[in-house]
Amino acid sequence: MYSLVVREISESDEQEILSIRNDPLNYKWFFSNSPVLANVHREWFSNRLLDSRFFTLAAESDSQVVGVAYLTTISDYSARVSIVVRNESGNRGVGTRLLNELKHRSKQRGIMSLTAEVLKSNTASINFFLKNGFITESSQQKSSEKIDENVVLLLFNLNSW
Repeated sequence: MYSLVVREISESDEQEILSIRNDPLNYKWFFSNSPVLANVHREWFSNRLLDSRFFTLAAESDSQVVGVAYLTTISDYSARVSIVVRNESGNRGVGTRLLNELKHRSKQRGIMSLTAEVLKSNTASINFFLKNGFITESSQQKSSEKIDENVVLLLFNLNSW
């Protein structure tokens, strides 16, 4: 049996979350398409701990962090979802549990919609969000020094949930 606890992150989670973010099978889907530097992660993590408006969740199994999910601000009533799961914990419901908790907490805080921006080539992630009630809003080209690819914007209306 795969036991899973979803909770807010704590200071002791910093290194485990960095290892999840820096797994090549995960960061290949990031817009930066590269590992996260330790000092950049430390600053991001500290800000996530201090952010009182939005929250960052960890999924834990057998005392190990196996996934992380968080929101970033788009507007007062909408937030962007990010979910990253430890590769060996995939297809065990970790992402779904994290997303459901994000939906629940977001609705409690008056957020009306959630969005996800996913590289078009990341069909597994697109299918995950579609399976969990998101709809495709648009597809657009995203270009930077690290990436030049179409991005799919997915939307979930919390008012209908």
